[in-house]
Amino acid sequence: VLFLGGGPQDAGNGSNQRNPSAPALTPGREPLLCSMALEHAAQCLAWSPDGTFLASGDVESLVKLWTLQTDRSARGSLDSEAALNVEHWRTVVIFRGHMMDVTGLAWAPDSGMVASSSIDNTVRVWSVAEEYRGRQHATVETEMRAVLRGHSGWVKDVAWDPVGRYLASVSDDRSVRIWRISNWHEVAKITEPFKLSKETTNRRQLDWSPDGSYLCVSHAFDEPRHVACVIERNRWLEWDGSVRLVGHQAPVSLCKFS
Repeated sequence: VLFLGGGPQDAGNGSNQRNPSAPALTPGREPLLCSMALEHAAQCLAWSPDGTFLASGDVESLVKLWTLQTDRSARGSLDSEAALNVEHWRTVVIFRGHMMDVTGLAWAPDSGMVASSSIDNTVRVWSVAEEYRGRQHATVETEMRAVLRGHSGWVKDVAWDPVGRYLASVSDDRSVRIWRISNWHEVAKITEPFKLSKETTNRRQLDWSPDGSYLCVSHAFDEPRHVACVIERNRWLEWDGSVRLVGHQAPVSLCKFS
């Protein structure tokens, strides 16, 4: 994993002050902040909203949390392949529970939980303890906050509602499922936009609008076009009135709100 400095904000720590030890920024020639050696290939990465953690999901079914080390005198940490890094990141916890590759990650708005999707057909939710912030060594955690079962195919992505009430997941079973955070029960199973889409694809992705009013999902199909669909909050099953994003000539693989 490579971190590149591209602006005045120090990567990962949420600060508005630039790291004084970082080299001067030249447009188009951003300096390398950190190089981290991963034991297994990473499938997905996600920053916590408060900037404290970087979560990674890998092909060996593990979810790892990384934090920026404050000891600037350290050189070449155990997780780094670089002899000299401007920033030093270390694994502080490893969540073990999935049976197969991790495909997606999503953080709760308060950074207190992280959800992961996997090709084992499940979504798992992990609690992020306050004590993880100051750790110097990694521990393995196997206790989960919740395991969300219901998909009959590989779960390709997961997205946390910015309002904090719902979790959305998308799967190769041609469905999107909405889960209520308060009790982890399924609220809706959305299938209509995906009935004619290809059953398997490298990517299926979803994203909430910043205010949580809409959920955009890739890899939908509205004959004869491949589209991304925009689903209105709490009107999950009203496909006839939802917005289609058209123009692509092949299946839509990614979607993202600004």
